[in-house]
Parts: sequence; C-alpha cells; structure tokens
Amino acid sequence: MLNKTNLLLKITNNMNITTGQNHGQNYINALRKKYEFQMEEAMANLSLYFSNTNLAAIGEHSDLLAEHDRWVEQYANAKDKLEALMSLYDGNQKING
Repeated sequence: MLNKTNLLLKITNNMNITTGQNHGQNYINALRKKYEFQMEEAMANLSLYFSNTNLAAIGEHSDLLAEHDRWVEQYANAKDKLEALMSLYDGNQKING
C-alpha cells in the first residue's frame, strides 16, 4: 500500500522530476510548450477558415476578416515569444532556479 510520501515520489519519478532538477528549466519548458500549443491552435483554426470544405463550421462568424486576423496575430505573438525564449535560453544554457 502506498502512503502519501511514496505516492508523491512515484508521481514525480513518472514525471521525470528529481529533487535536484533546475526549476527554472521547468518554466522554460512550460513556456516553450505553451507557445507551441498557441501556434498549433492558430494554424488549425486558420486551416479550417481557409478551407472551402468546412464553410458550415464557420457560419457563426460574421466578420471572417477579423477572425482570420485574430488567429494570425495569435500565431505571430506565440512565434515571437518562442523565438525570444529560445534566444534567451537556447537549451544548452542552464539557468538557476
């Protein structure tokens, strides 16, 4: 039977987190994934909006230009943030956390 401490250790081991791991690196990884997700979400929506086969799915949006612009802006912002993050912390550079 697992007590709370053993359960926590098992969970952290499954997540590849160790006590000595750099917490700052965890934040960098989380930000990278967040920006990558935002870019993927924007591309998926733009793909839907630019497709001629899925017009029923976008019928509720009366201002398609504004919708397109919103997703292009989200993609550009996420890409800029990801590039800035990677230039600050290129993966080889370790930070203290």
